[in-house]
Amino acid sequence: MSALRPHDATTVQRDRAVDDATLLARLDEARARTWRLVQPLGETDWRTPQLPVLGPIAWDLGHMTTQWDLWLVQTLAGRPEARPGMNDTYDAYRNPRPTRSGLPLLSKTEALRFSDEVRARVAEVLVDTSEEERTGPLWAGRFVHSMMVLHEYQHDETILQGLQCIPPERYTFPDPRPRREAVGGTRHEAEWVTVPGGPFPMGVPRQPGTYDNEWPPHTVEAETFQMARHPVTNGDWLRFMADGGYDRQDLWHPDGWRYRCDQGLTCPLHWRQGDDGWERKRMDRWVPVDPDEPVVHVSWYEADAYARWAGHRLPTEAEWEKAATWDPNTETKRAWPWGEARPEPALANLDHGACGPEPVGSRPDGRSPLGVEGLIGDVWEWTSSDFHPYPGFVAFPYEDYSAKFFGDNYKVLRGGSWASRPGLALGTFRNWDLPVRRQVFAGLRLVRDTAGKNT
Repeated sequence: MSALRPHDATTVQRDRAVDDATLLARLDEARARTWRLVQPLGETDWRTPQLPVLGPIAWDLGHMTTQWDLWLVQTLAGRPEARPGMNDTYDAYRNPRPTRSGLPLLSKTEALRFSDEVRARVAEVLVDTSEEERTGPLWAGRFVHSMMVLHEYQHDETILQGLQCIPPERYTFPDPRPRREAVGGTRHEAEWVTVPGGPFPMGVPRQPGTYDNEWPPHTVEAETFQMARHPVTNGDWLRFMADGGYDRQDLWHPDGWRYRCDQGLTCPLHWRQGDDGWERKRMDRWVPVDPDEPVVHVSWYEADAYARWAGHRLPTEAEWEKAATWDPNTETKRAWPWGEARPEPALANLDHGACGPEPVGSRPDGRSPLGVEGLIGDVWEWTSSDFHPYPGFVAFPYEDYSAKFFGDNYKVLRGGSWASRPGLALGTFRNWDLPVRRQVFAGLRLVRDTAGKNT
């Protein structure tokens, strides 16, 4: 996530349903999870970027802490920064990722001490700020505190992208949970679900726990289409590879073909040929490629090439959101495909513990009203859509979170991954990245038109 900078906005109605103790508990839980992930790191891996597109994990931790201080202390209470110079050192715009390893980054021990200092300052502001002083849009519904929790969740996933790259002998993932298996056996043939056409409300109103690019809600017309019941699996991808998918220029977007040739791509990131077949890195170990798991660590260009090879296409983000959130029987919108109940392990593979995707069909209770499965968790799903604002977009609470990225350079991803925290993976959440990115926990799902030619 980019550095956060305050931005004026229209005052909205306050909501005091969340008390201060609950606020601090949410912030503490988010930070405790972050520290649990990085605790096994040695100092070298703490300071060294694991990929050119990732900064040092040490920078992420310092950035997360300075953002708490910037928003929950400096902005809300008008106090100076906790330590002079920290805002500049851990500012994402001032320090692009390739430059961050050269900054005076805190050691892991000192970063923990700094985190504790800032947490105490956050609690002090809550004690010192009366109810009468808690006015304005940042206090409304504790919007800014929810934003900091989401910010922590996003950086946890970025940190996990780096941890995935560390050799197993140097990092052990803390407390993995047992792997789930598919219900009713494996899936080898594509199953299609018809999503009826017609209008539906896309997006959400401004509210805590959401971002400005999800607002405002607006009506979208979608033609009837069919969506694959499950995301594309490793077994599907192996067939694509065996049929020369990486060698057939006719399948690839021209920019994607240049990228594929420049990088010498022949398989997803974190795959290798083992003595007994293909293997993939599953956080802190190498395991045989499971043909029934969703494929992960493929770029948009690879996803697009696969869709062409299969004779189908990637969904637009409007199609994806309709399939994930719209109940045509009641003509109502859901927060998640299964309803309003918050995510739990039986519904979605989220929250880090699985260390990777799990077999398709392992969570039938998480299906959408129409029967599409696995829309939340396991892998982010590339869409065909460029990242553009919704009609009526207004930046809040600062200009650059979304607005500086709008345009044709970035592709939208939907649904969250196994590495996403449950509070982030709403059916309306919009992720975005460059079409060359492969470190993201991203896969794909196919759609097809009910009439006419796929485009």
